Amino acid sequence: MPAWFDHLFAALILGVMPLYSAIEGKQYLDSLERTGRVRGYLTTMAFQWTQTLVLLGAWLWFARDWSSLGLGFQAGVGFWVVLALVVVLVAQQLWQLRRAHHDGAFRERVRPQVEPVRAMVPTDRRERRWFDALSWTAGVCEEIVYRGFVIWYLGTWMPTWAALLVGSIAFGLLHMYEGPKAAGQIVGIALVFGGLYLASGSLWIPMVAHAVLDMLQVRSAMALLGPGPGANAMGAGELEGASPAEGSAGPLQLSGQPDA
Repeated sequence: MPAWFDHLFAALILGVMPLYSAIEGKQYLDSLERTGRVRGYLTTMAFQWTQTLVLLGAWLWFARDWSSLGLGFQAGVGFWVVLALVVVLVAQQLWQLRRAHHDGAFRERVRPQVEPVRAMVPTDRRERRWFDALSWTAGVCEEIVYRGFVIWYLGTWMPTWAALLVGSIAFGLLHMYEGPKAAGQIVGIALVFGGLYLASGSLWIPMVAHAVLDMLQVRSAMALLGPGPGANAMGAGELEGASPAEGSAGPLQLSGQPDA
């Protein structure tokens, strides 16, 4: 059963942080232009790791089963099915990346969708490397907090599917600064990751998938707002600033959120 810590932690991540993000998110994006993206990435990483380590410390303090937080391991049928689905998702994102580099019509159609969060996305290799670190931070920390903890916590009072839905909505609200449409799509992304977690029985595949997809998505975004077909690809030279997009499906989930 949840203890006093769990109620406080849930109030923070399900109430305080989404509200703060909705109010201060635009200012956060603006501040990245003034203070620098790398500094913003580092601050977000520090906050997410602190939050996650506090949660893990509480789990250890209360002597809880790690599998209840999604950190067990089950190599059953569900694990292999989920792994196959993730391979398909990664292949799809690689295809989107190729189109972002070489398909002019695709670029023109999708490019306007990435403008709202242009300030968040790397503009050169150095920033991209730090964004990769942020992607892994988000993959580990956000999955543990918003899938592992939230489903465990809310599942005390409601069915698992309802806990997943409520947690996904809170996760979407956390990204409201990207705009209502993007936030709605991020709710869908959260539902997918939650489904991968429940189907596989652990967070290990969703954590890796989350990080890898974030890294591929930001490369697609940089290509979309880069020089265009015929110019040097990201691996061959620096691109101009860009922001995440989800190919033809709309904006992508950003790694991180405004720091509370």
